[in-house]
Amino acid sequence: MLQVLRQYPSMKILACAPSNSAADLIAQRLSSSLSPQQMFRCNAVFRPLSTLPKGLEPYVRAHDNHFVLPTLAELNAYRVIVSTCGNASFAYNIGMATGHFAYIFIDEAGQASEPEIMTAVKGITGPETRVVLSGDPKQLGPVIRSSVARELGLGKSYMERLMDLPVYSTPAARGRSYVAPLLASDLHLALTFPSNTRVIKLVKNYRSHSTILRYPNEQFYGGELEVCGAPAEVDAFLGSPQLVAPHFPVVFQHVPGENEREATSPSYFNILEATEVVERVQRLLADRVHPIREFRLCNRDEWG
Repeated sequence: MLQVLRQYPSMKILACAPSNSAADLIAQRLSSSLSPQQMFRCNAVFRPLSTLPKGLEPYVRAHDNHFVLPTLAELNAYRVIVSTCGNASFAYNIGMATGHFAYIFIDEAGQASEPEIMTAVKGITGPETRVVLSGDPKQLGPVIRSSVARELGLGKSYMERLMDLPVYSTPAARGRSYVAPLLASDLHLALTFPSNTRVIKLVKNYRSHSTILRYPNEQFYGGELEVCGAPAEVDAFLGSPQLVAPHFPVVFQHVPGENEREATSPSYFNILEATEVVERVQRLLADRVHPIREFRLCNRDEWG
């Protein structure tokens, strides 16, 4: 997202996620590079002010103890607006022009139901708008509590449905530009994608050792994932005394404990498992041969 902003300073971006926590995380990561005059964190009016993470206060508008929207002119001036998918209808409702956003990013798209995605993109996209779905349809999908809705297919995310199309499932088809159907068999692609649409599926993995990636790649991803991590990064822990087998960077550890869940989240967590992970990471960092490469977002003063 920052790469787009640096390369195309005049372009506007709408960044969405299915939940407030995920949208807040996007805003927090961008806040070190974007000022409150450049980014707005849009919140639903019914969201309690107390749930906003510290540090994001300058990026919101509030009045009488509830969130409010700026004027249309002020919204149009922001370079980035961050919202949940469900609340992204604000753009259409307040009268923002179709095509105002050059890019619409949907993070955690594998967890969003299809109506949520359509709420974020359907009313505001123009012919030149680029929509980027970021997520993993092989992990947690939409949480649909209605059995009727699940039976009607809403338990399947829009991203997962797209992944089932031949254009994504066939490696030879990706990267093509669909301008017009050349064969009768291509007709469904022309009906699915607008003219001159370039379809890209991200399959390069830069953070996992080949041994770690092998099983999920073969069992869930059809062998499509490519190991592209630099050896200095993915091999950094090989030979550590914390590993059972020096050249096999996987450790299976039994941990007692119970799964818990917060009332506001569909995800489960296990405190003892988390504690064990933290302790193992600390020991690995102490034994690591190669130093940790420092990663940071560039400061907003470093680019226009």
